[in-house]
Amino acid sequence: MQKDLPGKNAVRAHAPGHAVRWPASAGRPILGLLAAMLVGAAGPAKPPALVRIDDLAAKFGARPFVQSVELSPSGSSLLVIAPYGGTRSLAMVLDVATAKLKPLLDDRKAQVSLKHCFWKTDERLICTLSGSDHYFGQLLGYGRTIAVDKDSSHITVLGRLPTGNEFGPVQFTGYVIDPLPDDPAHVLMAISESARGGGGTAAELVDIHTNARRAVESAHEDVAGLATDGHGHVRIRAIAKTDSSGNGTGRSAWFLRTADNGKWQPIGQSEALRDTGFQVLGFDEAGQNILVLKPKDGLNALYSISADGSGKETLVYANDTVDVAGLRRMGKYSRPVSAVFVKDRVENRFLDPATEKLTAVLSNALKGQHVSIADESWDGTKKLVFAGSDTDPGRVYLFQRTTHRLEPLLDIRPELAERALGAKTPVRYKASDGAEVPAYLTLPPGVTSAKGLPAIVMPHGGPEARDTQGFDWLSQYFAAMGYAVLQPNFRGSTGYGDKWFAGNAFKSWKIAMSDVNDGGRWLLSQGVDPRKLAIFGWSYGGYAALQANVVDPDLYKAVVAVAPVSDLGLLKSESSGFTDARIERDRIGSGPLVAEGSPARHADRFKAPVLIFQGDRDLNVNAEQARRMDSALAHAHKPHTLVMYPGLDHQLDDGDARADMLRRSAAFLAEHLGVNPVVASSTPQ
Repeated sequence: MQKDLPGKNAVRAHAPGHAVRWPASAGRPILGLLAAMLVGAAGPAKPPALVRIDDLAAKFGARPFVQSVELSPSGSSLLVIAPYGGTRSLAMVLDVATAKLKPLLDDRKAQVSLKHCFWKTDERLICTLSGSDHYFGQLLGYGRTIAVDKDSSHITVLGRLPTGNEFGPVQFTGYVIDPLPDDPAHVLMAISESARGGGGTAAELVDIHTNARRAVESAHEDVAGLATDGHGHVRIRAIAKTDSSGNGTGRSAWFLRTADNGKWQPIGQSEALRDTGFQVLGFDEAGQNILVLKPKDGLNALYSISADGSGKETLVYANDTVDVAGLRRMGKYSRPVSAVFVKDRVENRFLDPATEKLTAVLSNALKGQHVSIADESWDGTKKLVFAGSDTDPGRVYLFQRTTHRLEPLLDIRPELAERALGAKTPVRYKASDGAEVPAYLTLPPGVTSAKGLPAIVMPHGGPEARDTQGFDWLSQYFAAMGYAVLQPNFRGSTGYGDKWFAGNAFKSWKIAMSDVNDGGRWLLSQGVDPRKLAIFGWSYGGYAALQANVVDPDLYKAVVAVAPVSDLGLLKSESSGFTDARIERDRIGSGPLVAEGSPARHADRFKAPVLIFQGDRDLNVNAEQARRMDSALAHAHKPHTLVMYPGLDHQLDDGDARADMLRRSAAFLAEHLGVNPVVASSTPQ
């Protein structure tokens, strides 16, 4: 890691103070009490017709009020994880009957962040925490699993704890592979042996009160993962294939152990670098069949494979235009309720008729909302329901089957609950080679055409990802500021099969950048002022925002890149010494395209000013990538600014920092596009 020195045109943005700040009111029954209990019972002030730009940035930049929510097994309690100032989180337990709320865990004083919790029993929860630290100059991530009583007592760290005799850092103490719902005292955990100088992954039965452990599946060389049948029996394992140097190849062989003879039988092979391919999704509820994804006509489809050793395979569901993305599960034994796929919105092919019927009933009651049942009590009488849309960040409801009551609990983003938001409309545009690129166009509230508007092309991150027609805080912020925002699913995006994936958008960056820039030209054809077109991206999207200007320096008049990759050669070298080094090299490719596709090596081509944001503890994209772009632009005497946020990760997961990023971006775009920001009305029309 190089010393943190910005270029001569860069500025340092220190994250604002992490004061505890709660919304004035959650605005809903039961958990609406949450804010009142912490900051007083004053009701929310009526939002003004117009808000200051700074206030707008704070509203959109605020972290979602609900980061995680889950019903206890009986449905008597609710676990909520919410932001608690800066980057920290607070886990809370709500008694559903009395509406009494108690804090569970507060990670403000810890060096780790609270990520997720689930109920083991009605009295005890399992939580995961993560953090990062430097090890011989390399920033590494690490995680811990703990158990805690719902009254915050008896915290126990679970898994293999560091002893000081390891061969390297103990990054992860283990993760739960089966919560064993019928055993109130234990969970099954997968434990890596690498820190002890061994190889493979073991499975251990772990006491959630004492951390006493007993091996149930010893580690075998190259075993990269284990899974159970959902009833406590290890039945699936993945063997990672390596090259002669011991580096991972990205290919894994999957094996099934039949219940009767205990022999491992091959069931398929997966490849990490493909969009479609064999992927194990676990067993059905009874433990009789394995559900997997595998290609069918170039798209991933859902299949069932008999677990009796016969290998009998049955097609469960295939979509004719997009990949099946996975399964939605719920209940005591995590039963599969639907196959999930995305055309424009997230959709379900239901496998459980009762869940399908209830979803239809609730969708009819909550017209205009996309409804999904997110969780349920073990007896199925209480359901957690999420409802939202592209113009509504959404809220969580409690449905009680015995009374047929649907009670609103809390808003996901209470700061935006009363704001009118712009519609996010699916569009298609022609690429230069004739391909039809799917995209989403978000316009300011009440506006029906992009004609005459300033506009932003906003490519997504990943690049192994895609945008959908759901709520997006970034596009909605800029739409509220008066911009038309186009989010293209350029070639290299996932979900459309191998042909559209095109080997991934690093290897095929020329095609991806052509699709992105054709999106900009499509906006111009819709009447956008060519003097007021910008590009904004995060992660791979940040790379695209930079590289698109190398390809076509005259198209955009301003560039904003958040946590961007700037040098593909550097990206390859950063994996050196890790077991995935070969995978990363294969993912990025080799030859002239690496140098040609590295914007930091072509800073002289930039005509538009550049604004870069970066967290200095980014585990996804090393902060050196932003520094290298900053240095290259400075050397080429190009106008630019680097804003570095100390202590923040790839997501800039801090409401104050995000608000700062939005304010700076809005001011930057206004200056260089000649735009006078017009803030849309904050109340529904």
